[in-house]
Amino acid sequence: MGGLCGGTKSIKPDYTDPLGPRKDGTMGPTGGPEARDQIFEQLQGYLYPRAQASAEKAGKVTEGAVYNPGWGGTQQYLRGVIGGNRLNGSPFLDRSNAASRKALATSLGSNQEAAMRRLATTRSDAQTNLAGTQAAQRSGFTRSGLRFGTGNQQAQEATNAALQAQLARAENNTTGDLTGQAAAATAGLEAQLAQGNQANYQAERQAQTQAAALMPQSITGQAQLAQTMPGNEYAAVAPAAQIIQGLAGGGSQTPGQVMKTPGALDYIGQVAGIAGMAGY
Repeated sequence: MGGLCGGTKSIKPDYTDPLGPRKDGTMGPTGGPEARDQIFEQLQGYLYPRAQASAEKAGKVTEGAVYNPGWGGTQQYLRGVIGGNRLNGSPFLDRSNAASRKALATSLGSNQEAAMRRLATTRSDAQTNLAGTQAAQRSGFTRSGLRFGTGNQQAQEATNAALQAQLARAENNTTGDLTGQAAAATAGLEAQLAQGNQANYQAERQAQTQAAALMPQSITGQAQLAQTMPGNEYAAVAPAAQIIQGLAGGGSQTPGQVMKTPGALDYIGQVAGIAGMAGY
């Protein structure tokens, strides 16, 4: 019995650590053995600072990627393609077409100049030859003592007129040929350029359709990359927190209790209660 009034006895809490007791053989509510303490020290002194430094580097790289001007340039290009800025040509195509036209014009001009030089040479040679022939005729009359009369003069003039007419026809024919060749070459080039322009139009139409699908991806891609930036701030903390949680958990605790030993008064009270219930 516990005397007249009884007594109490306290039972301390009991702890169970899955990593075992301390060196002194006791269990604790939060500590654990020295092995856990060493792991915590390594986390705080080595692993966590290195992880934090790596997270900071990753954060800077991500931030640089988010604010890279390439996003703006890409989106500006896609907006231009979607708007059809190059459906009727592009700076590159326009320069290429202009260079082709210039090359043809240079070639045609060179051909025409060469043809004109040949015609000029032909005219000069023909006139020189005719003049020499007619001079020889007049000289022959003089040596023979004959008079170079009006009829002879008219005959030479007619011959000269015939030569001029022949040269003019040759020049006109050559000019006409050159004009026709230039027109045909120009028409052929323009047909070729038209085919190139049509091919460019078809390609740009296809690019227009693709750009319409790529524009949202470009915008959301930049946004999604930006959303990862806050996570970089905690990238080093999360693994360490998981390790700490695993090492700190897993134990169990039996709560402490207070045990009371009944005394004489407790027993008297119990008897009196029973008698009252019986009607005494």
